[in-house]
Amino acid sequence: MGKTDEKISQGYLAFNRASALGIINQYLQRSQSGQELQVLGIEVVTRDVDLSAQGRKLRHTWKNLITIGKAKEGLHEDVQNQLRYLQQRCPFREIRFHGIFDDGMMIYHEDEGQPYYNFRFVDQLFDFLLSIGLKPFIELGFMPSELAAEQSKSVFFIPSFVSGPHSIERWCELLDRFLRHCINRYGREEVQSWKLEFWNEPELAVFWPGTVDEYNEFYLQSYRTVKQVSDKLQIGAPGRIISTDTVAYLHNFIAFCREHDCLPDFLPVHFYPHEDLIENDHRKLEHLYKMSDLSFRVVMEQFVSISPNPDILRDMLAQEKRMLDDLGLSHLDLYLTEWNSTAYHRELTNDTLYKAAYIAKNITENLDSIEGFGYWVLSDNIEETPASEQLFHGGLGLIAQYGIPKAAMTAYELLSKLGDRLIAQGDGYVVTEVRGSYQVLSYNYCHFDDLYALGDNSFINATNRYNGFKNEKVVKLELDLQGIPEGKYRMETYAVSRQQGSSYDEWVRMGAPDYVTEEDSVYLTAASRPRKLIRDVEITGGMTYIAQLEPHALELMVLTPLL
Repeated sequence: MGKTDEKISQGYLAFNRASALGIINQYLQRSQSGQELQVLGIEVVTRDVDLSAQGRKLRHTWKNLITIGKAKEGLHEDVQNQLRYLQQRCPFREIRFHGIFDDGMMIYHEDEGQPYYNFRFVDQLFDFLLSIGLKPFIELGFMPSELAAEQSKSVFFIPSFVSGPHSIERWCELLDRFLRHCINRYGREEVQSWKLEFWNEPELAVFWPGTVDEYNEFYLQSYRTVKQVSDKLQIGAPGRIISTDTVAYLHNFIAFCREHDCLPDFLPVHFYPHEDLIENDHRKLEHLYKMSDLSFRVVMEQFVSISPNPDILRDMLAQEKRMLDDLGLSHLDLYLTEWNSTAYHRELTNDTLYKAAYIAKNITENLDSIEGFGYWVLSDNIEETPASEQLFHGGLGLIAQYGIPKAAMTAYELLSKLGDRLIAQGDGYVVTEVRGSYQVLSYNYCHFDDLYALGDNSFINATNRYNGFKNEKVVKLELDLQGIPEGKYRMETYAVSRQQGSSYDEWVRMGAPDYVTEEDSVYLTAASRPRKLIRDVEITGGMTYIAQLEPHALELMVLTPLL
């Protein structure tokens, strides 16, 4: 690829900073407590719900997609065990990952200038994924080192090479061989049901050091190669971050595609709510993937701003859909192939109960609004950053080391119990039905306070991670449920709180050991299960359901008719 030219400028959304008085007040509250902010009373929310309402059909498209880091990680026994656990507790349909052509997959090498191919690890990976009901959602990248034009251009702790190829013909031959091999092994119809996301965030220099025009040409040649194998293979646009100012980038890409007849088959996008990741200083991003636990605080101070808007994901998806409609692309399926409350692998709130409420809020607020919600990522065992010696080190995963589920994973399990008819929805709750059974999921989401959003994490540590939130209060949700057939019902409630269902909080209570034994892991895994209560109820003329939720807590109630 040629010399890097100036790229389309990037920039995160402008930060709507709170008033100085509000920030000073938050500082004083923190300083006085020394530990956690005190809960500010109880808020009572009363709503009427007609369970006989027609509602609307739910497809639960959030179940379409889950993610792991790199393809090679899918061959590790621990990650495979976590995927089996996931599919037993909350089955997904597709799995997205980086690095199918990374050196670790040993697909490509050159000997005296001659290319050689080996798909042994690809077969092992895809055989396993299909055996547990997961279709590959393949990010086409990164570049094999021996095919890279610039071997000095890499990212992640275990390097992935991000430059274009030294020979576009060799790259296209690799794509052709890979796809034909998959079709020969798994069948044309099966492989045509997979999705191919083309490259990761090429708007960022850390992932694509070339120019915009070079990327577009790279995409074009790859698109043509894919369609020559089969015109029914599905290739997507570049996975760009919608919480940055990538509108001009998308417009440029779509105009290029229309000119060269290579419009993508679907649109993948990524979301992280940071607002000060300045693209032209991409060295900070490079440092992010090589940091140790000790350097994380320094990185946070360099760039961290998290949006003060608790609804930013919903708002950004709505904005993206409006833009696609303006571009005449609303017929294309939109997938969120990466999303999280942070991009940082050492963000200490990742392990806490907060993440459970964050997931419940954002999934339920966006039910079926797009075709997939690929939470980034399933496992803390990820090779983007150095491995941590600490069990709860703030990793992005739903599942910690040693296969210990976090509260975030438990939230997904509760979400999987929702029915396929949406009856009612409000701030902090959703009501569904399936085959005469009713489900009420409620949550008490609290957003980061303005100090924490600005990067001040000086008031949290390994064992005290709940001191960076605002408007923390107990929510007492009272739902008057009417229109329910009279009769006897089995009433099950599943509660996730700091007392039950959060393995991190149990780890703190057990003394926050620096290392855990196998027995400790079994204990903490058991502690990740929600509290469950069961009782039979006789319903005549409706009933009132009450859920009292501490900050960040979740509760699911299921009513099942009995004969």
